[in-house]
Amino acid sequence: MKPSYNRTIMFFSWDTEEGGPHGNGERFRFPPDLLNQARYRALLQAICTFLWIASPEGDFTFPQEGWEAYTGQDFSSHGGSGWIEAVHPDDRAHVAKAWTEAVSTRSWYEVEWRCWHGSSGTWRRCRTRGVPILNSHGEVVEWLGAVSDLDGHAPLRPHHLRNE
Repeated sequence: MKPSYNRTIMFFSWDTEEGGPHGNGERFRFPPDLLNQARYRALLQAICTFLWIASPEGDFTFPQEGWEAYTGQDFSSHGGSGWIEAVHPDDRAHVAKAWTEAVSTRSWYEVEWRCWHGSSGTWRRCRTRGVPILNSHGEVVEWLGAVSDLDGHAPLRPHHLRNE
């Protein structure tokens, strides 16, 4: 059975301004599956800027909300392989080559590049990592990836504890 890529991914969010997920201050106990989703969402927000999902062939086949918010490209621009237009012209060849190789070999993908940041109107250094999601027969059903804005985060600094 061929998977459908025409779908919306929904994430649960907690509205702290209004007191909770229902906006009325009532206590809310997360069912275990929603709690796990909320944990994964929080973890992903802590370690990357946004996620993307691609078809087994490596194309964006449905709107990518994170990509759209970051680059300003709508689906008519980033769909298929149109996302490459948000890659700095000097980086396009190596990004496209690395992606094509990963898709053809079904291997992990990692590349650093400059991405157009629509709201600031600047190119920002990013790191993208992607993995093929395989079914029980070893076939790629989709690609899942994460983009981290390297310019948008303060560099990590070691903290040393001293006994004085």
